[in-house]
Amino acid sequence: MRARLPAVLLAVAAVVPTHAGTPDPAFADTLPPGIADVSGWELVSGDFDTPQLRGGYRFYVNPDRLAMYQLMRYRIQRLPSGTQGGDAALGAERVAYVRRPEVHEPIQCWERQVLGPGPEWRALAPGSAEYQTEMMLLTQVLAIHRAARTGR
Repeated sequence: MRARLPAVLLAVAAVVPTHAGTPDPAFADTLPPGIADVSGWELVSGDFDTPQLRGGYRFYVNPDRLAMYQLMRYRIQRLPSGTQGGDAALGAERVAYVRRPEVHEPIQCWERQVLGPGPEWRALAPGSAEYQTEMMLLTQVLAIHRAARTGR
């Protein structure tokens, strides 16, 4: 079964660039193997705190494909109903990457595993229950970003 890409992952009406070259200690210095050099890409970043989720994201826009986020990095904390995030640590960093936007294929997805001196990346298998759950979570993060950007 092919994983369908939610439309929200592919269509972005406007992009607000921020500083792409500034290191962010909340996110790893390295990306999973096989991801293109994104140093020249525009970066859209944000943090959020909703009743259900708290976290941050870093979305990257390839200058050759201005209408989409081709690389999406995010960290979240799920909040129990009726609580606030406070200072609790965010979960592991996740990376979602659209390797070939012109081809209908699953988004590649990894979770950061901190082992030894640096992070290791564990790939999530497309079609697995874990992958499907991660795609739903990514869709939530994208919706939070869109709501903040549009003021809704």
